[in-house]
Amino acid sequence: MKLRLAAVLAVTALAASACSGSDSEEPATVPDDQVIQPADGTPSGFTETDLGAVSIAVPSDWDKQPEAQPAENITSTVWRGQLQDGIATGGVDVRVITNPQQPADKASQALAISAMATLGGRNIEPQEIVWPKASSAYFLEYEAQAPIPTASPSPSASPAVTPELATRTLVLDLADGTQVQVTALSADSEDVPAEVLSTVVVQVEPTQD
Repeated sequence: MKLRLAAVLAVTALAASACSGSDSEEPATVPDDQVIQPADGTPSGFTETDLGAVSIAVPSDWDKQPEAQPAENITSTVWRGQLQDGIATGGVDVRVITNPQQPADKASQALAISAMATLGGRNIEPQEIVWPKASSAYFLEYEAQAPIPTASPSPSASPAVTPELATRTLVLDLADGTQVQVTALSADSEDVPAEVLSTVVVQVEPTQD
């Protein structure tokens, strides 16, 4: 049974963004009023996974898919939510990019343009945020409208369902030149994607003098 949720996630994660250098400085404090806050521990009912550059926690009933490499410098790890009527209700794609072609600010702008052009997102404005151990961080939030066909389409089947998907993306530049793009979405709850992103923990230590 092959679903298209992974394809929807892939549309929101454009190929590669460049390594941006970072000056050594005191780590910034996450503002109390920031649109997304790092989680204080793993939420109840979530399972944590270490992906090397970052770790992330996702709902325990989401299924981890085989790791993919859409480009030589990109490793993609996808979790897919449970099925309802043959359609996945949510998921997340974590892309670890070595030698990216664009820094996080430009990568987030490219993701916004792609989402507006292909997923029906409107007025998407990347927001610069502070994320622990990241040298640069941006956050996007929007409602995506992308067709997700049923698991067993047939010539007589009704047109593809186009659920509205609450979609949230975190783009992080790390001190070692790696970039991480995390896109989470849900057809059931606007809270779930942000909750998943809040669990992202950078494993790469900031550069020290």
